[in-house]
Amino acid sequence: MLARTTTGLVAYYPFTEDSGTVVHDQSGVGAAMDLSISGSVSYVGGTNGVIMDGGLISTGIAASKVINALQGSNASSFEIWIEAGNLTQS
Repeated sequence: MLARTTTGLVAYYPFTEDSGTVVHDQSGVGAAMDLSISGSVSYVGGTNGVIMDGGLISTGIAASKVINALQGSNASSFEIWIEAGNLTQS
C-alpha cells in the first residue's frame, strides 16, 4: 500500500469525530473549512467514516482555499475511500 500524501494538502477530513454534525478540516492550512452533516448520516464506530443514507455533507463557507489552490496549480488530487453497502444492482 502506498503511503498517504501529507504535503501540499489544502483540506483534510479524516472523519475521526465519531459523533456530532461537524467534520473538522484538519489540514492546518489557512482558515479551517469544516463540513456540516445533516440528514440521514451516521458515524461508523471505531473507524474513520460515515454511512450516507440520503444525508448531506456540505461546507457553510465558500471553498475559496480549494478554488484558489486549484486555479494556482491547475492540478488536483483527491483521496476518497468508499465501501458499497450493497453490491447488487436492480
